Amino acid sequence: MEVLPSYWERRPKMWETLQVISEPVTLEEAKKHLRLNPGNEEDDYLRILIATARAFAENYIGRSIAVQQILCVEDGVKQVMLPRPPVAEITEVLVDDEVAEYEYDSILGILYLEDVANRVKITYNAGSATVPAGLKLAILLLIANWYENREAVVTGSVASVVPSLGVLSLLNQYKE
Repeated sequence: MEVLPSYWERRPKMWETLQVISEPVTLEEAKKHLRLNPGNEEDDYLRILIATARAFAENYIGRSIAVQQILCVEDGVKQVMLPRPPVAEITEVLVDDEVAEYEYDSILGILYLEDVANRVKITYNAGSATVPAGLKLAILLLIANWYENREAVVTGSVASVVPSLGVLSLLNQYKE
């Protein structure tokens, strides 16, 4: 039986989100949570808050919340632990810019190659169309906080630079 290397030995060297396919909170849901009128003219600002709150939540829990396409690049490896589970679909695996054969263990989240690759590029879709209510609520709470508090620091009040205990309590349920 092969002993798997520790997470730190097999973690991806580089990955990035290529495209967010769908946000877990819609513009209409954010407006309803904020009790805004339908004719509100801050749609662009709200979209920024939605994307930022989702990214904060994903970074905190180490998982994909939004359905998104991710590119992961590794050098000199035979196996890769794909970041930001859950992985919905692997769309392309290139080894030295050639299509490669692979096996994927969805339980462990590890992609196995036949041989050690100089450079492997893996493109895959991650996230789920169904978002747990707790994650959605945490994102809505962050959006509301940032919408109401548009300055980094408010003079004459107690400054808080961390999300509320309520937000972190909700996110901790889903943290890796």
